[in-house]
Amino acid sequence: MPNKFPALRIEGELERSGEGLYDRMNGVGAHEVVIEAPAHDAVIERLATAHLAEVLRAYRERIRDLAKDPRLEYVMVFKNHGDPAGASLEHTHSQLIATPIVPSMVEEELAGAHPALPDQAALHLVRHRPPGPP
Repeated sequence: MPNKFPALRIEGELERSGEGLYDRMNGVGAHEVVIEAPAHDAVIERLATAHLAEVLRAYRERIRDLAKDPRLEYVMVFKNHGDPAGASLEHTHSQLIATPIVPSMVEEELAGAHPALPDQAALHLVRHRPPGPP
């Protein structure tokens, strides 16, 4: 489901501009919430393996759907839990953020993880659109 307080919004076109030494881009992307269980007090580490597999399938399906949008290049799944982590929902959940750029730290890690591959081949691993359903 869409995040009630999204960092990025799917609506609109990418608008890039130079601002001094920096590049600037509007907030186009996606920010979604994945509800991990119907029970309000469920904890992900205590979910049955089959239920956890469904959560992972939900991530896969959302990533596949977001990959169809040519504006988006990178998807990150993350979970914050409790007030110290900034969670605004008590119900067990995780989030997906899709951005039009691959963070430079991710590009650097991929390049370092695949030293035998040229830089462009390592980036292809990030930018590769997943195939259709299995």
